[in-house]
Order: sequence, then C-alpha cells, then structure tokens
Amino acid sequence: MKINKYLYFIAICAFVIISSKAKAQDSIVNIRAKVTKIDSTKSFYIFNISYNRNKATFFVTKTCGDSINSIKLRKNVVYNFNFRRRFYSFQNGHLPTVNTVVKYADDKIVWTSKMKKIFYEECLNMCGMYIKQ
Repeated sequence: MKINKYLYFIAICAFVIISSKAKAQDSIVNIRAKVTKIDSTKSFYIFNISYNRNKATFFVTKTCGDSINSIKLRKNVVYNFNFRRRFYSFQNGHLPTVNTVVKYADDKIVWTSKMKKIFYEECLNMCGMYIKQ
C-alpha cells in the first residue's frame, strides 16, 4: 500500500514539472539599450530597442501621472531600462502555430513568439514617454 502512495506522489510531481514547462516565468532585467523606433496606438507607445546584437520591443500606456525627475525618450539615444521579462518555454523546443504567443496593443500586433526579437512585459522605470534615470 505504501508503494502505491509513493507512485501516486511521484506521478503528481512529474505532472506538475511537465506542465510547468509550458508556463511563463517572470524575471527582472536591467538593460542599457538604444531606442531604434517609437510608434503608437490610441492608448500605448510602442518602443523598439537594440543592445549588443539583440533586438527587443515593449509598450507602455500613454497615460502618465508622474513625469517628475524623468526625461522624455528620444529615438537613437541610449537609456538604462528596467524590464519585467516573461520567458516562454515549451516542452518540445518547437513552437507550433497553436501555441504561438501574441501580444497586442489596441488590436495591433506588437510581438509574436515567431519574431526574432525579445518582448518585455513591462518597463519598470517608465511612465508614458518618460524614463526615470
């Protein structure tokens, strides 16, 4: 009877580990990057940045209540960004169409997991077009 309990416990642990591989994991990263493109929708600013040999994108809301001690972002200038990044890892290493992750800003596709750039969920030191330095 004890063996069945252990097998049941091991099966549950294995299921949790396998299913968690397809879930997203968050982490905070600090990056010094150059703003390469600034775009917008009705409610969001969309930024493309580059650093080292990486390209990335993120968006922030246009509404901003606190721009004190901040500077306005400009294209082709390097800034220090603090991001919350979500890593998407899938069990088999391939990303079928069914599992494609898509990020929208006002019905506009900003990023998909098939793009060759990184998506950052949230910029922690920005408010609208302003960045705290």
